[in-house]
Amino acid sequence: RISELRGRAPEARVAVLVAAHAHAVPIVNVLRTAGVEVLGVDLVPLAQRPIVRDLVQLARALHDLGDRSAWLAVLRAPWCGAGLATLTALSGPEDPQLLWEALADAARLARCAPRDLARLVRVREVLARALERRDSGPAADWLEATWVQLGAPDAYPRAELGDARVFFSALAERAAAFEWRGPEDFPALLQDLYSAADAAGANPVQVMTIHRAKGLEFDHVLVPGLDRGVGAGERPLLRWIDLPRERGASDLIVAPAAAIGEEGGGELNAFLAGLLTTRARHERTRLMYVAATRARETLHLSAAPKMKSGGRLDPDPRSLLACLWPALAERFQVQAPAPGAPAARRAQALPLRRLSDLWRPPQLPAAEPLPHLPLERSSIEAPEFSWVGETQRHIGTVVHALLAQIAEAPALPTGAQLQAQRDAVLRQLRRAGVPEREAAEAASLVLTALARTLGDERGRWILGAGHPEAHSELALTGVTAGRLRSVVIDRCFVDEAGTRWVIDYKTSRHEGGSLESFLDHEMQRYQGQLSDYLALARSLGPQPVRAALYFPLLGAFRELS
Repeated sequence: RISELRGRAPEARVAVLVAAHAHAVPIVNVLRTAGVEVLGVDLVPLAQRPIVRDLVQLARALHDLGDRSAWLAVLRAPWCGAGLATLTALSGPEDPQLLWEALADAARLARCAPRDLARLVRVREVLARALERRDSGPAADWLEATWVQLGAPDAYPRAELGDARVFFSALAERAAAFEWRGPEDFPALLQDLYSAADAAGANPVQVMTIHRAKGLEFDHVLVPGLDRGVGAGERPLLRWIDLPRERGASDLIVAPAAAIGEEGGGELNAFLAGLLTTRARHERTRLMYVAATRARETLHLSAAPKMKSGGRLDPDPRSLLACLWPALAERFQVQAPAPGAPAARRAQALPLRRLSDLWRPPQLPAAEPLPHLPLERSSIEAPEFSWVGETQRHIGTVVHALLAQIAEAPALPTGAQLQAQRDAVLRQLRRAGVPEREAAEAASLVLTALARTLGDERGRWILGAGHPEAHSELALTGVTAGRLRSVVIDRCFVDEAGTRWVIDYKTSRHEGGSLESFLDHEMQRYQGQLSDYLALARSLGPQPVRAALYFPLLGAFRELS
């Protein structure tokens, strides 16, 4: 259906709305497999991405040589790609030998597929070095070094590497806070992390939850999976409800779960269960209304309810389909399977992804001997935003990250797409530690900075995707003015005239006084920093280099004279 809609009107905006995150994951995977450009923000849990699943299994295997399922996953992962015959030769039911031991057993290896032998030897050498270095340094650095030596960055599509970067950053942050004990902490580490949104085209199919779609409109809306239950959980140990009174106060009513063997749990429990059931039904109706009113032209509703005895369709009362059934039951079209077709489509086996047989780790040139670098205390650059309050510092950090993400996208986002990011911005600010009472205002400032940048001609020029040698968050290290400096340049590119630009974002706010005087003062404050950037950027190529400050909240640009 999506292909039909795109074929008739390629410029039309299409959205797939789902009731829960779990409903979206298989939809996103199927669309991507079919070659459809998909955009989903905070939709696919990071823990469900293949590249992250393989990383988790790699860490589990290196922490526990007896974790057979983790070791099988490591050998099956793209950096090795061992075939099923090889895995069967190395590990059998109730096998007394560890897989790690089997990798060094000549008799076991002789039964493996010949094509896999070189891969197994290479992987075992890398893992042996990793086991020797375990607990000798930061967990994230150790795991990432092992992952790189296995050839993993070359084994996955480029678009998936961003998920690995998010994983390593989260692991490093947790370990730095002394909250990392080992692989048992992975569920807590990954529970609030989602795969970064990415789409190659300017008008991808947007997949999001119905809650996320509030306030948005699309030309065509598809709402699949209406037959799936919403909000259906386990039986609670305690039922409670806060009932409002007519004059403003409320009554809290609580009922414990029924005892073992007791039926119904008493009148109070039954009364609360009825109230909560009614409330959930109203919430599902409200959710269905939000989904249905997002469409401008067409609305496509689909479900796959189980057929009852006698060929009767009776939707799950906890599903969105149950809300529609009294009014639209006759309008749903039942598609019977073709004659001779199986009752259910068998799941297709995913193709085995593996590194090329010719892959070898890159040979780095021998390091040239360097004189003693003049590292001094004063050469360590002060952290950005160190002069402002904590909330303003976090606002600056989030604005920098989102501007870098926008600059890497093939097309600049629209105003509506920016506003749709509000919930994601709030989550980033809360994750950074912004107090709840300040989060809403901080999110507004972040979105204001992005909107003013995209509304400013100079800002769009800075973020444009057509510049040669364009980089965001470019890290450079070198000696300037006799000191070793490590810097991160917010935006660097070569313009149409062949000039290399070094742009540094400043999320300063101007309150009172002359704006020109304020900008001149800011340029004076950061003149030394920009001079260091200029000196290091000259080593990137023969082009002339110019440096400037850009103020996203003000839409102002100041070049270093």
